[in-house]
Amino acid sequence: METESVGAVKFIRSMRGGSQAQLLSTTNQKYHVTKARFNPQGQRTLINEWITTAIFDWIHVLVPRVRPVLVEPAVLLMIPLLRFGSRWQTFGEGPHLGSEFPGDPERVTVYDFLPTVLLRKHINVHDFAGALVCHKWLGNTDRPQAIFFRAAAFKNWSGSPLDDAQSSGFLCEFIDHGYCFGGPEWSFTDSPATGVYHDLAVYDLVTGWDSLTNWIEAIHGLPESVLWNAVRSAPREWVSGEEGNLERLIGRLFTRRKRLPQLIADAHNGDRNPFRNWNGTSILL
Repeated sequence: METESVGAVKFIRSMRGGSQAQLLSTTNQKYHVTKARFNPQGQRTLINEWITTAIFDWIHVLVPRVRPVLVEPAVLLMIPLLRFGSRWQTFGEGPHLGSEFPGDPERVTVYDFLPTVLLRKHINVHDFAGALVCHKWLGNTDRPQAIFFRAAAFKNWSGSPLDDAQSSGFLCEFIDHGYCFGGPEWSFTDSPATGVYHDLAVYDLVTGWDSLTNWIEAIHGLPESVLWNAVRSAPREWVSGEEGNLERLIGRLFTRRKRLPQLIADAHNGDRNPFRNWNGTSILL
């Protein structure tokens, strides 16, 4: 995550989804999927995305870089109005939440999903297990969302040191974390199906507890300072007045870590078991 804000230069297109995000080019020669500070899902969803990005970075699951984005009036005129039921509202000047797009949208094709057969060419498919463990901990009440793109294009855009074999496949980034922590409610309602990606083939490398141990240990080893540093680095306009609520939320979050094995077991024993190749120690707790 980057704490220094960038300015919007040009409106590119509107994105799908309930937050009504917009793709904008920015002053750092990048492109950002930008969620308005006052979006239909609520300002807290921006805080959720900001903190979750810091957590995913810590456990080494690939997510877009996030930055505050400011929108000057001239660019604001290009952006469609946001719809709140029967009411309409301008996008506003910000600071908004910008998630970096993985390249020039005129040159890089980004997919919302990959056919199962292509998952074998997916470089970081193991990240799906880490994301599931993390989403269980964070109480994500939305279905996990991911984007896929050619690794070679990302390498050229970001300077990422991928070798030739890796560059021939796809990379995945996990996006749209606004409904972690129960979304704008900041409450935890757990269900076996939450946090599970729609194509269960992404979990076929999980064969037992050993496949998840590193992710669980990473979460248990995560210092509380990671979350508080994220809170302190967020734009003050987002967190002002929420300090007490955030303190309670983070306290509850760290208490929840001891429930991770049970939350994973509940997913395995639910109607939509993600771990089809589980052949290790029984997951019944």
